[in-house]
Amino acid sequence: RLLKPLDMHDTTCGLNAEAAKSMADQLPAAYERDKGQLVESRYGHVPWITQPSPGASLRGPVRELGRFYEMMQRGGQSETGEQLVATATIDQMTLRHRVGEYDQTLQHTVDFGLGVVCNSNKYGVETVPYGFGQHSSDATFGHGGAQCSIGFSDPERRLVVAWSANGFCGEGLHQRRNRIINDAIYVDLGLT
Repeated sequence: RLLKPLDMHDTTCGLNAEAAKSMADQLPAAYERDKGQLVESRYGHVPWITQPSPGASLRGPVRELGRFYEMMQRGGQSETGEQLVATATIDQMTLRHRVGEYDQTLQHTVDFGLGVVCNSNKYGVETVPYGFGQHSSDATFGHGGAQCSIGFSDPERRLVVAWSANGFCGEGLHQRRNRIINDAIYVDLGLT
């Protein structure tokens, strides 16, 4: 009811073994650091891509992640104006529900909505993990994939960003890469 109207036909919640086998040539190779070298990651292969995981089972092209955030930025409407999710639901999802609390997983103070991270630059723009860059507005919300991707909406600047890298380079390097890419997007678009 949500993916099809958004033309997110290649996004799926989990892959079964048969689908993983038939799509093998379409799945990107992912790399990780091992003893200072980049090696192909086991996380891009069976059994990892077929096991359910609350934070890692939704898979699809990054362009489709962007379509999802565009829908959220439009208050739950598709590109053609069809109301797919109530605007009140989007407002509740992006409202700060957990504010000023230290997150044990991210090891930083981060504000959360319902299923999204809210811009937490006020707790350290150069240190907040999976942040949206120093130029993002306070209303920005989104989420990052573990050391590999991010998707977010900055409604004040009418900007949606979705990007993915094929390397798990370690948290420190990824956080630096994330900040550099996100800052460069704002600079290149003249939104600083």
